Amino acid sequence: MRNLRSISLISIVLSLVLTSCVPEELIFDEGLLVGKWQSQEGDKTEYYRYDADYTGVTWDTADDVTEAEGQAFEWTLVKDDLTHYHIMTMGGNKVPKFYKVTELTATSLKYKDDFNTEFVFKKVG
Repeated sequence: MRNLRSISLISIVLSLVLTSCVPEELIFDEGLLVGKWQSQEGDKTEYYRYDADYTGVTWDTADDVTEAEGQAFEWTLVKDDLTHYHIMTMGGNKVPKFYKVTELTATSLKYKDDFNTEFVFKKVG
């Protein structure tokens, strides 16, 4: 009987220790994403506009592209998983790009791609 109590106690302690080592899930409010975001890197100024209907557009002024001429995309944000589905002009195919959001506030957006490249944006509208 004493052996059974010891095993039970060890099991309980192990389960508490192991569950406390699980990293906390990051959950971001998708409402904060809606708006126009700007990334400045040298001469390159890249914009993303996220609309409330889960669509958006991206453009780069270094390529002499305006917002009206930008690349359309659809987006989803689930917890910290941000996905852009870029809509191709020819054929309408959707090409997904996957990111992990590391920061999302009313004025700041940061995320990383699968290659651990970080993208940093500030809200401009």
